[in-house]
Amino acid sequence: MLTFNVAEILEIAQQIERNGEAFYTRAAEGARSQQQQRLLENLASMEREHERTFGAMQSRLSSATREGSAMDPQVASYLRAIVEGKVFSPQPDLEALSGAGIVSILKTAIELEKDSIVFYLGVEQLVMNAHDVKTIDEIIREELGHVAILSDTLREVQGGGDE
Repeated sequence: MLTFNVAEILEIAQQIERNGEAFYTRAAEGARSQQQQRLLENLASMEREHERTFGAMQSRLSSATREGSAMDPQVASYLRAIVEGKVFSPQPDLEALSGAGIVSILKTAIELEKDSIVFYLGVEQLVMNAHDVKTIDEIIREELGHVAILSDTLREVQGGGDE
């Protein structure tokens, strides 16, 4: 069984949120309407808040919790893939934004949000106290809300032909 340091996993979670913020901020800069720009800026703001939440969780860890913890091998394999940049690596996604229309941006954002949800479900297996589990559950619900917002917006845009 692989061993992971919970503090390191929370650092990865913070990096995912920074990546998400960078994605939405860059997408907002190229938005073709104020409505699209506001949506993307709001999503960037939510990612900043998630990063702060994970930072607070990390600062509350005891020294015993900061040491490695054994976990399910499947969860460990998934988290290892994230660590190696195989699941969520924002650079190609940021590069793809250059000149991309809102439909492409929304589709990419939906996939990135889904990836982050799966990651947080894995992280949830590592946390040691009920408060942190509840916090991660709240973040997962927010990320699910992001997927719903993005999906609804994508449907509207596709119906209106606003690529």
